[in-house]
Amino acid sequence: MPTRWSAIATTGHADPDQAALDYEFNAAVKKNLGVIVNPELGGRKICEFDPALAVIFPGLVARYDFWGHYNLDCVYGRVWRWLTEGYLSELDLYGNDPDQMCGAFSVYRNTPLVNHLFRETPNWREMFADEVFHGFDEGAFSETVRRVRDSGGVRFRSDYHGSHDRMVPLPSVTLEPDGALMEHTLQSTEEI
Repeated sequence: MPTRWSAIATTGHADPDQAALDYEFNAAVKKNLGVIVNPELGGRKICEFDPALAVIFPGLVARYDFWGHYNLDCVYGRVWRWLTEGYLSELDLYGNDPDQMCGAFSVYRNTPLVNHLFRETPNWREMFADEVFHGFDEGAFSETVRRVRDSGGVRFRSDYHGSHDRMVPLPSVTLEPDGALMEHTLQSTEEI
């Protein structure tokens, strides 16, 4: 049976129904994590919760083998070319940054161990509850992932399949007739 996976986008961008979304998110965080958060998270702060999304919204990932988070302002192309069945079978967590989880694109095996791994991070409750942006996913949570990986608890890979930081010079992305996304920079043209 093919691997099934789901991805959840988090963003701090304004939305016409932002108040309703904030209320729903905060209610789910309180119910499923026992953490009371600022009623108007906004900005990058909401991304702190990325590693906990499967616990916050269990219904969104229940029927999937993997789940992940990504940024809406990134283009990913044909991810199944590098997140193959074989590749996914060898990992529990994937981050698209060298040896760390990546806020712009990370993938998690949908298991209780992986979904609750954020709880192994010291002071996670305090970091979620306060108004300061900590970069939890790429910072403290990445340290937890490396520690648990090094002790044999999870299989973590962080192959760098594509840059989400190559914005200077600005790339030009075109959609080919077959659905391929091509990135054109001053240096090269490559399929993404």
